[in-house]
Amino acid sequence: MTSTPQPRAKPDSAGSTAVGAIRSRIAPTPSGYLHVGNAVNFLLTSWLVRERGGRLALRIDDIDQARCRPEYVEDIFRSLDWLGIDCDEGPDGPDSFYRDFTMADRGGHYRVGLDRLAAGGIELYGCACSRKSRAVAAASAGSGAPGTVAASGCPGGCRELRLPMVAGQTAVRMHVPTGSRVAVGDRIVDLNTSIGDPILWRRDGVAAYQLASVIEDRDMAVTAIVRGEDLLASSALQVMVAPQLGARLFAAADFRHHALVTGRDGVKLSKSVESASLRDYAGSTGLRDRIRRVARRLGEPIDIHQPDGC
Repeated sequence: MTSTPQPRAKPDSAGSTAVGAIRSRIAPTPSGYLHVGNAVNFLLTSWLVRERGGRLALRIDDIDQARCRPEYVEDIFRSLDWLGIDCDEGPDGPDSFYRDFTMADRGGHYRVGLDRLAAGGIELYGCACSRKSRAVAAASAGSGAPGTVAASGCPGGCRELRLPMVAGQTAVRMHVPTGSRVAVGDRIVDLNTSIGDPILWRRDGVAAYQLASVIEDRDMAVTAIVRGEDLLASSALQVMVAPQLGARLFAAADFRHHALVTGRDGVKLSKSVESASLRDYAGSTGLRDRIRRVARRLGEPIDIHQPDGC
């Protein structure tokens, strides 16, 4: 039985966007405290929307309940307030989020999307590789996209084994045909070498990022997405499957991929790096100004500028 999709926007907001204006979203995952890289991405997204007179939604991706914590949810709202970012749609606090906007109970809705891909001719197959072997393969391939592995498909060659897709025993992968090249804006992405065969449904019965994200963007009628450069391949994959999911607006969305914010060691900031979290710097004089300077620098190459008053 499929679950009833939860509200994606405030009831009175749908008709207030100007014709031709963009719709975008900030989509953090409450699996750790937000860091400077998140802040820069949120600012760039909000600046693009405000500059174009569009609407901005907050979507909190709490699908992976094993990693989500209430304190991380609270940190999202505290950080947005500290950055001065106001969202037009979505939850306005933790209570509102848990009551009306959690994604954790939308598994049936995502499963409908997975079945729709299979019915549309996308080849899916069972993968019995462990999380550890997938992580090793992804690291060796240099892939930073959530839920992906090396271009060989999976470490154990599961596609050739023709394993059945059994809940609790196998994940579900999508076969990316050889030579799959997808245009994202003015860039062409070779999916075979950049992402391989991604997991769309996890062994524990939870929708993977690559599937849930595009379904949510479809449901929210998103027309512009700002992401880090490390998610370019994910954007290409999602554009590839969008037509089969009925995501017309997403397939034609305005994608902007900015350079990554790195630490002093040159490594991309991550929620697993505790020293990079915003809460650790909350008392730092001028931090918000420094974050805005970084955002302005990274926004310039992708034509995103800080509007007056933001």
